[in-house]
Amino acid sequence: MVQFWEVNSEIAAGTRGSSLGIDALKIVDYQQEKSILNQFTYSKINNYNTCLADAYQFKHAKRIETFNTHIEQMISQFKRLSSQAFPLFLASDHGNAVGSITSLKLKYPKKRIGVVWIDAHADLHTPYTTPSGNIHGMPLAALAGLDNKGHQRNQVSDELLQNWETLKSCGGISPKILPSDIVFVAGRSYEKEEMAIIDQYQLRHITVEEYRSSGISIIQEAISTQLAACDLIFVSFDVDSMDPSVSVGTGTPVPNGLSLEEAISINKALAGHPKICAWEIVEINPLLDTKNAMAQAAYQVLREVFKVCTNN
Repeated sequence: MVQFWEVNSEIAAGTRGSSLGIDALKIVDYQQEKSILNQFTYSKINNYNTCLADAYQFKHAKRIETFNTHIEQMISQFKRLSSQAFPLFLASDHGNAVGSITSLKLKYPKKRIGVVWIDAHADLHTPYTTPSGNIHGMPLAALAGLDNKGHQRNQVSDELLQNWETLKSCGGISPKILPSDIVFVAGRSYEKEEMAIIDQYQLRHITVEEYRSSGISIIQEAISTQLAACDLIFVSFDVDSMDPSVSVGTGTPVPNGLSLEEAISINKALAGHPKICAWEIVEINPLLDTKNAMAQAAYQVLREVFKVCTNN
């Protein structure tokens, strides 16, 4: 059984519009002969997007106080997650992964969770290293309990540090994942501070070129080695892992990404992995697009993952 979760919070992003991404997906779904979003349980998380009209206090972690409130609400609402259901998260910005992965860790407290992060970016920044202050560039660091002070570029106040510690310990547990339990796919826009973490923990990051050379086997090999000790695997698919030629409808597009066909192939294969416990899709922004092109492409990925998860 599949359970869809809609999380349309965009307060961790730097560009407005990703909160409309799920509605854009729904429009595509309604145009299909057979809807997939109406076949199984569908739950919607409340959001705090109205805070985007207000000034933020901390430039190195914008709106982190409200973001912490949002994450705690996500965790609370995810307690309704059926023990038998496979969660498919339809989320706005990538910061929401903090809530979804924390919720899964609370659901499986004795399980070690690994992450396959399909994204143009590493999202390993912290308030100490961020160049933008946008929290959607920090979810993996928060989940892994990292600060990366050794590569500090920003001065962090005690009040901001307190909020960052609150985020790292959300759900009453830190870390949720081990820094070593991450595999990156299609990354091509990493800052040096993030590369320092990747090098420190010897994380596998599979480039688009490597995938094209070796196919899905290179990702399967990375999972079997890097994530061998993990009991469960969470797959996070950011649409900016795809090339802008597919669509520019995402907040941080980066050239030389995956084709739509490659994205479908990778996500289908991962959806069939015996350890997968959840899948998410993030960062569709129809305000940056024309003719709903990104949602059209993303829906094709979602539909194929759905088929694997439900054997349809």
